[in-house]
Amino acid sequence: MTEHAPNLGILYAEESGRGLTHPFFVLILDAIKEEAASRGYDITFMHPGADEDCAEHCRRGGIDGVCMVCLDFRAPQFKALAESGIPCVTID
Repeated sequence: MTEHAPNLGILYAEESGRGLTHPFFVLILDAIKEEAASRGYDITFMHPGADEDCAEHCRRGGIDGVCMVCLDFRAPQFKALAESGIPCVTID
């Protein structure tokens, strides 16, 4: 039986419309990617639907931990993810 590499999920929502080219967050995301890769993690960018249960989305996708970047952390789906027991880090 082959064991899978740990999988870090990145939830990213940025309001400026620049997306992953935002000059500040691209540096942060690149540093996360490099550190995760050096530790053997795969990275999955996630964009669950507005009404989707993020914790369930992570479980289905085999996500072992989540980095939540620039989200409305008060939104019920992200708050529920943070309280789900799945390890989470937030960056804003």
